[in-house]
Amino acid sequence: MSTTDKMHCMSIYTCYVDEMRKGVKQFELRKYDPNIEPGQWVLIYETLPTGSVGAAFKAGDTLISDPEYFWLNYRAVLGIDEEPYFKYFRGKAKSYAVEIDEFVEFEPIGLDELRRQYGFRAPQGVVRVNEPLRSVIESLVCPKRTEGVQSGL
Repeated sequence: MSTTDKMHCMSIYTCYVDEMRKGVKQFELRKYDPNIEPGQWVLIYETLPTGSVGAAFKAGDTLISDPEYFWLNYRAVLGIDEEPYFKYFRGKAKSYAVEIDEFVEFEPIGLDELRRQYGFRAPQGVVRVNEPLRSVIESLVCPKRTEGVQSGL
């Protein structure tokens, strides 16, 4: 990971993170444009009751379309059933799907430690990950590339 790249964080329910772990969920769905560029890393905060960060993914392209199109053409790799999918996108003309190019897991960091050590607050949307948490996550996601290298941010 380049130190000039942004790192983002988003809250995702554990059931959907489990689908990423299994390789079923190949896109992260959003109702709004998450402004994540290909190659940027997304830290995953698993919502309560899990309440931790223990995974991240490298983003591919962000696809934009109407929800019906995504469902008809990508349902096998969305990692969600039809009813909750359409409930989530009810009333939305556009839907956004961030491609998951690479999924990485690491030793989870619990919410209490995240708050205490890094002033972390669970994101309501997509937020930028700043120092010092960014460097910690970089070392966990890309340990071989960050050994002996200090982040410039």
